[in-house]
Amino acid sequence: MTDTESCAPPSRLRVTDEFGYWFSGFFDGEGTLLAMRENGRQLTQKIQILLRDDDGSVNRWIQESLGCGKIYPHAVSRKARVKTKPGSMFRIRDVRDLTEIVVPLFDKYPLHSKKAREYPIWKKLLLLRYKEMIGRSPHNTPYSQEYCTEFDSAIMQLRAIRKYREHAGVEASQCNTSSRN
Repeated sequence: MTDTESCAPPSRLRVTDEFGYWFSGFFDGEGTLLAMRENGRQLTQKIQILLRDDDGSVNRWIQESLGCGKIYPHAVSRKARVKTKPGSMFRIRDVRDLTEIVVPLFDKYPLHSKKAREYPIWKKLLLLRYKEMIGRSPHNTPYSQEYCTEFDSAIMQLRAIRKYREHAGVEASQCNTSSRN
């Protein structure tokens, strides 16, 4: 048993089986598990679902059912290669919500697409960060050397599965010492 498995986080998941199975299948097709650098320094994990505006009620239902996450308007990019409609983005990026709601959800209602191969990598990294943050402010918890090394490894593994183009690996020496710029 690894350190991240020995201190199992509490579960705040409160969904019906019907929703859980539906969400898992829906996320397989429409969702994204992300581990990336933001603002040049911040190491971030999140899940997100981008839907056209005319399906925005689905994102609102997901947010209400899970009891977490935020919905953002998603404008059409001028650089898009295909014609797209405005949309809405449902996103969960809070480490506690991801660990205590999303992880129990995907553990109980497994993914089946290639996200099923991504999930254990993403989860291991998330649980490590969660363990580091217990009892601390998420904005003032520095990244440990172990987390930076695991982050780099996870990015490389996810890249191999997803063929990441934009999210380059992070070398441990490049990690900043705090999560704020």
